[in-house]
Amino acid sequence: MSGLTQRLGQQLSRPPIARLFRHGIRRRAVIFMLHRFAEPERGIAGHDPRLVRAVLEALRRDDYLILPLADLLGRLAERDAQVSGTIAFTVDDGYADFARVGARLFAEFDPPVTVFTVTGFIDGRCWLWWDQVEWLLRQRGGRSMRLLVGDQPIDLPPIGPGDDAVTTDLVARLKIVPDAHRRRAVADLAESVGVALPAAAPDRYAPMSWNEIGDLARRGVTCGPHTDTHPILSRVADAGSREEITRSVTLLRAQVPDSLSVFCYPNGDLGSFGTREVATLRSLGMTAAVAYLENYASRDDLVGSDPAPFAIPRHAFPRTLSGALQIASGLERVKQWFRRGR
Repeated sequence: MSGLTQRLGQQLSRPPIARLFRHGIRRRAVIFMLHRFAEPERGIAGHDPRLVRAVLEALRRDDYLILPLADLLGRLAERDAQVSGTIAFTVDDGYADFARVGARLFAEFDPPVTVFTVTGFIDGRCWLWWDQVEWLLRQRGGRSMRLLVGDQPIDLPPIGPGDDAVTTDLVARLKIVPDAHRRRAVADLAESVGVALPAAAPDRYAPMSWNEIGDLARRGVTCGPHTDTHPILSRVADAGSREEITRSVTLLRAQVPDSLSVFCYPNGDLGSFGTREVATLRSLGMTAAVAYLENYASRDDLVGSDPAPFAIPRHAFPRTLSGALQIASGLERVKQWFRRGR
């Protein structure tokens, strides 16, 4: 996005012009989805703390209402609720950089935030598989190699410092194969590189501890389950999908008794979950689930046809202040209308 376009977007997203766009989303709210928070000294890429702070400052200045996720969903369920300008923040996975960086950013402005935790990751029983892929690729130096994913050979060119395109491509390919093929490919990659995966996640990939999560919960951060080991659920067999969800929900309830009855799907697109997962969630007493659908959340997502409310959309947190304000103000929805009309 050019500098001129960013400045124009910022102006259109500010009061009083933004109130015109808010009318178009009067029964729709924004749920932002975040993941990692940048710590360059640890080699961690993620959301720039300066950008997150700027967005929070702008939302406070322009009188947006930031609610806990459960409260936002409750308002949406009301028949005549006017929720334009209402926002919730969610953070997925449970990386340690949230406790070190993200939680402190939110504490500066005191808005509520929900963390969706991968329980096996927090427990130290696993570390996240895409981080394993990145770590293994970094161990091979300048070597190229061939990896078999299912019956499909993939040529992996050398990867240099700061070049993550190879990792991104391989992770994307592993997301669309059966989970057994994904696990086999990671094991084969380790064998080809000639190293053993560390049992515990290296520092740049480390999770929060249960103690840290408990401390954050006492300070108002809410938690929800995000599976036990973060497979793409639609790529897992029936028993595996049920176990991933059940273990995650049960363990989080034991560790954080006030945890939300709202689930978060790994990946979160419509191809990554289905009626099987919804049935399991309902059997466990879960009341909703969030996905990643780049759309505004509305009452229809809560009271419409099945599987509502188990496919509530979220927006990925943008890379610019202008992008965040366009979504928050409703300008992004206007742009969506124009794109559909072309």
